[in-house]
Order: sequence, then C-alpha cells, then structure tokens
Amino acid sequence: MTPSNSPQNASLAAFTSVYAIAFANMDQGFCLLEKVDTPPHHPSDFRYLTVNPAFEKHTGLDNVTGKTILEVVPQAEQDTMDIYDQVAFTGQYAHFQTYVTQLDLWMEATVYQISQQPPQIAVLFTNITEWKKNERQQSFLLALSDSLRPLSNPVTIQTTAAQQLLAELQAGWVYFVSLAIDNDTISTLEGVSKEEPLALLPNTKMSRFGMSFLPDYANNQALHYGDTQAEPSFTEQNRQAFRTIRTGALIAVPLVKEDRLMALLIAAVPTSRVWTQQEVDLVKQVAERTWIAVERAKAEEALRKREAEFRIMTQAAPALVWVCSALGENIYFNQRWYDYTGQTDEQASGHGWTMTMHPADAARILPYWKRCQLTGESYEGEVRYQRHDGVYRWHIFRALPRRNSAGQIEAWYGLSIDTDDAKQAQEGLRKAVRHKDEFLAMLAHELRNPMAAIHSGLAILNLTTTDELHRSTVDMISRQTEYLVRMVDDLLDVNRISQGKIALKTERINLVDLVRQAQQSLEALFEQQGKVLRVSLPTDPIEIDGDATRLTQVVINLLTNGLRYTGERGQVSVSLVHEGNEAVLQVRDNGIGLAEDQLEAIFELFVQVDNSLARSKGGLGLGLTLVKRLVEMHGGRAEAQSEGVGRGSTFTVRLPTLVAAPQSLAKPVQQAPNSWTPRRILVIDDNADAAMTLGMLLKLKGYESHTRTSGRSGIEAAEALQPTVILLDIGMPGLDGYATCRLLREQVWSRAMIVIALTGYGQDEDRQRTREAGFDGHLVKPVDLSELTKMLTDLLDKDRTTLG
Repeated sequence: MTPSNSPQNASLAAFTSVYAIAFANMDQGFCLLEKVDTPPHHPSDFRYLTVNPAFEKHTGLDNVTGKTILEVVPQAEQDTMDIYDQVAFTGQYAHFQTYVTQLDLWMEATVYQISQQPPQIAVLFTNITEWKKNERQQSFLLALSDSLRPLSNPVTIQTTAAQQLLAELQAGWVYFVSLAIDNDTISTLEGVSKEEPLALLPNTKMSRFGMSFLPDYANNQALHYGDTQAEPSFTEQNRQAFRTIRTGALIAVPLVKEDRLMALLIAAVPTSRVWTQQEVDLVKQVAERTWIAVERAKAEEALRKREAEFRIMTQAAPALVWVCSALGENIYFNQRWYDYTGQTDEQASGHGWTMTMHPADAARILPYWKRCQLTGESYEGEVRYQRHDGVYRWHIFRALPRRNSAGQIEAWYGLSIDTDDAKQAQEGLRKAVRHKDEFLAMLAHELRNPMAAIHSGLAILNLTTTDELHRSTVDMISRQTEYLVRMVDDLLDVNRISQGKIALKTERINLVDLVRQAQQSLEALFEQQGKVLRVSLPTDPIEIDGDATRLTQVVINLLTNGLRYTGERGQVSVSLVHEGNEAVLQVRDNGIGLAEDQLEAIFELFVQVDNSLARSKGGLGLGLTLVKRLVEMHGGRAEAQSEGVGRGSTFTVRLPTLVAAPQSLAKPVQQAPNSWTPRRILVIDDNADAAMTLGMLLKLKGYESHTRTSGRSGIEAAEALQPTVILLDIGMPGLDGYATCRLLREQVWSRAMIVIALTGYGQDEDRQRTREAGFDGHLVKPVDLSELTKMLTDLLDKDRTTLG
C-alpha cells in the first residue's frame, strides 16, 4: 500500500487538480453517463453521473446529476441513444453530429467507453448550432437566389421571396410594402399570408402603428419587436392596429434607393416571439437579394423595352438605319436596308455592306470612314448606294460613336437618307434660279433702256425750261422717275434684299423734312379712307447720315401699316424727337393691336397679323421686315409695343444722329469744254431714242456729240470721227458692246480713246466683265447727269489722249 503522503499520491493529487481546472473551464461540454436497466422493449436510458459547466451552458440544463437522459429530455433522439448503447457495449468510440430537437441544439460529439461493468461512457461535445444555422441560412439564400434568377416580373419575384421566407421563419405573413413619397402611405403590397388575406390595404398610413415602427432607414437599420402588445413605445391605438393585422411580433427591413425609403420587407407572426439576431439578419439578406432581383428585372425589362423601341423606330424610320462595330463591321441593319439594296443578311455582314457604294464614292468615303474609326469624329457626308434594281441613288449619311466608360468606341450608330429626288429637285431649282437671274437681268436691260431715254429727256427739259409751272411739273416727273428707277433697282436686287446685301446711298439729310414729305405723300390716301393722320415734328432740323430714299421707304411703310390695320375712323399719329444722340420716330395707331408673342415675330419675313379671309389690305408681310432691316443697316433699331389685341400698336425707330455741323466744302469750278478744242463724244446704243436724248443732253452740256445705233456703224464712226470718249451700250444685237470694245482696242487709232460702258446690266459680275473687255468705266442706265459729268471729268483729266 502506498502511503498517503508518498510522492505518487502527491503527483496524482496535482494531476487531479489540473484536471479539475481544465474540466471546469473548457468550452466543450462533458458528461459522464452510466447505463440504467430498463424493461424489455423500452427505450435505453443513461444516468448523468457528472457534467461540467460548459454542459449546462450549451444545453441550458442544470441539476441533472443523478437524473436520466429521458427524465431530463423525454424526446431525446433514438439515434443518439443507440450510439450511446453501441459504445457502452462494444468499447468502440463514436464521433457524430446530431440535432437535439427539444433543446434546439446542434452538437458534434465524441463518445468513449469508460468501463464495461458497470457500463459507463463519457460524452465530449461542441455546440455547432450557430454554424449549422448559418449553413442552413446560406443554403436557403442560395436556393432563394436560384429561384429568383429566372424570374422577370417584379411582382412574381417579391411573391416568391415572401413565400420562401414565410416557410423558413414559419411566420404568419410576409409582405413587401411599397410606400408613397411621404414615407408613410402604403402604395402597394406584394407577399403571402399563412391564413386569410391580411387586413393591410393600400393607402393605409404606417403611422397608425406608431412612428417608431418605421425603421431608421437613413442608417439602413432593421427593427424587430418580440411583443407588440407589450412594447412600451406603442399606444393602445397602435396595439389595436397590430391586432387588426394579426401581428404579435415582427421584423421590418427598409429598402432604400437614392436616400429615399421606397419599401419595407415585413415578416410577422400572430403571437409574441423572441427573434434571434440570425433571423433578423436572414430577413435583411432576403430583402437585399430580392431588391437586387427586382432592380435587375426592371433594368432588363427597360432594356428589352428600349431595344423593342429602337427596332420599331428603325423599322418605321424613312431611312437606312445601321449599327457597326468599332471596326466598321455590320451589327444591325433595319429591314429598309435589305429592301432597298436587295442584300441578304449574309451578304451585308462584316464589311459586305460597303459593296453597295458607288465605286467612285467608295474610293473617297472608305478612307474617311477608316479615319473616323481611329479618331472618333462624326462620320457624315454624301454617297450613292446601289438600289436592288442596279440604280445608284444619292444618300446623306451621319453616324456617331458609342463609347464605354473608359472612352473607347464600342459601336457606331448611323442612318442614311435617300436625297436623290431632293438633289434632282435642287439641281432643278438651281436652274430655275439661274433662269430667274437671267430673266431679271434681261428685264433690267429692257426697263432701263426706255427709262434712260425718259431720264435724259427730263434732264434736257430741266436745262431748257424757264417757265415756273413747267419747271415744277418737270421736277415732279423727275422725282417720280427717280422713285421708279429705285423700284426697278429693288426688283433687280430681290435676292440681295433677302441676303441683306442692299447698298445704301448715304448722305447728310434732314429727317424732319423727310418725314414731312412722306406724310404729305400719303395725306390724300388717308383722306380717301376717312382716317386721320396726325404729325408732330420739331422746328429744328434733325440731321442723320442716311439713304433718303430708303428712310422714306421706312416712314411710308410704317404709316401704310397703320393705315391698313386701323378700322373706320382710324387714327395714326407720327412724332419725331431728338433724344441725346438719337432721333426717335414713333408711329402710333388705334388699330387691331398685337399679342405679346407677335411683338418680335411681326418683323419677320412674310408674317402678317390679320390672316382672316376678310382682310383686304394686308399686304405680303414684307413692309415691316424691310423697316427693321433698313433701320439696322443705318445703325439703328426698330421695335413694336402693344397693350394687346384690339388696343392699337406703337412702332418706334431709333437712328443715330450727326452731332457736328456740316463742313462748307468749296465746290469745284466746272470749266466748260474749251471752245477751241471741244470734247468729242460718240454714243453707241441700239435704242435710238436713248442715244438721241443722251446726245442732245451732252450737247447742252457743251460737248460735241455724235450717235450711232449698232456696233459696226459705231466702229466706223469712231475711226472717222476719232472721238475722245465713247459711251457704248452692252446689250446690242449682232455685235454686242463687249465685242465692239475688243475690236476697238485692237485698232491702233483707238487705243487712246476712253470707252465707258452704258448699260442696263449693273451686277458686280457685269462690272467685272466690262473691265476685262477693256472698258474704262461702267455706268448703269438711266444715267444720272451729275454722275456722268463727274466720270467724264475724272477720265478726261487723266490726259490719256490729245483732243482731236
């Protein structure tokens, strides 16, 4: 026998002490069991001999020593009891996982035999409940994702997720509750209920259940209540609301998009329940995955819709619509392409579509297309595509690149529009415009020839008439002839008017006199229509640098506009004042007035206020357009005011005035031609009247004049008479003025003669042609006497030849 105080006993005591410490502090549960006798055909049972603290912690069982397993856990799993029996009788250890339903405990256990008689076993186990639940949760979520993936309808996605969560949590109901923008009103509900339909309807206010029920969605936090009827933050009204929807406990998870609470996922049971954090996390996971699936479904639906819309638009578009890769290979053509070209999809694939280009255009376009692919610049231009019948037709095309987030080109989107008919029409229009220009040029010549004779005749009468009555009549006819000449100029310049190319003939003028003259020219018309024209003009002159004829046109257009758009007993008043450095002309009327949106539009081309069938004096809508453009050409501005329809209108024109007084310029003394050496002038014009009257006028001015009516006779006369100056018409039959001048310049005897074109053609290109033909000057019929005299003086002073 070993003494109690022997070294062996001391070591055993020390070991036992260490064992006791480890036994008490280890995290694994431990129990020592001894098999107990049971009647035949009764379940096996074991008695707890000892347990460690971890056993009580993991199982929740205490004071089990001396009790049997079936006394403590009556519904213990039979499979586990069989394993215990096998180890106790065979001595072979066992390692297994098992779930204790009554304890809601998953454990991983190792069982060892301690003794055969009496049969004793030791059980060492680890609590794997959390791991097992996490494993189950991940499996559930994986299955959920798999079931949601093929779904494309958002409602179906929400309903499916709710059904699976309902089964997993064994809940009473699960719903996705969408909220209105106020974060309180229910807009829609999608989900399932285990029993009858939930008494939670759209337009219900969530605040009925207490504002604290709404999650702290700003922090994306979920709320859970284990007992809604005992929750101190709820009022009795809130509790009653929860009873109405059979909710004793719930978990609510917010669904937030762009910082706005969009919806809630709510899982609820009819009785109180202690929610685990794992269950709360599970609801959050389901909410997130469902939300992602719903957003994916919406995005896919939106993409399908956009693709469908794209195809519908491209099929409906009256154009060839196409999509190419970054390298120019065909990805998509609308049906119109195949119908037009006759290509099959196989023929158009890759770069096959380029075969429809006209070879000449392909040589020009394809290198440009390659450059666009490299640079990313827009691809646009004109090309001929071959139609299915072999005909090439012109198209305009344009394509833009689509880039990814890195800026790299992914595809090109373009369209081509058939412009062949428009191109032919445009060519026809160009021909028509050319013919119109030719017609106007011919019309100018034909109109100016008789006006030249009239103008020269009036100049002769002006120089020879001394009777005052006759002189005033000649002055009146001269003024009206000048207006007629300017009107012809406007007719010829119609293209330049629309392009803003009218040239002003400016001089220092008194605007007061100009307005008075315009008023006087319209007084009779106002009286004839029974309307009143009132004029308020200053006594002092207001001088501006302007074109008197054009500014008279401005005033007359404004007064005529007032006359047209006033009714019976209409009144139009015109006033002129000098404000600062501006002359302010205002024309007011009590006529039909203008709407606010017409105050600017009224100055646009062809715009008219009164478009009714009853209007009789509405004009063509050109008058006010000319007013604005002519005023702006003078450095001024024009604007309209009106208090509304039926309340009259006011048109205001502001023009810059001249500040400094005009300088006194000494007029050059015009010396009459030397009587000993008179200037001899030959007039060649196929219009005999024009030639005769101009010759007479030149004689009255002291020149020796001769006339001929053809190019041939003019050359013969020039050789015989040796004139100093030849005034040569251009548009003559047979030998025209250009050919006549060239023949004259070829003669040695005529090289020193001054040749001036006298013509009805006055465009810039006409002046260029006369210079190239050898003319020294260019005058447009009817010629102003002062302009003719000045040109003769200037050219003769050059002493290009001796007087003959």
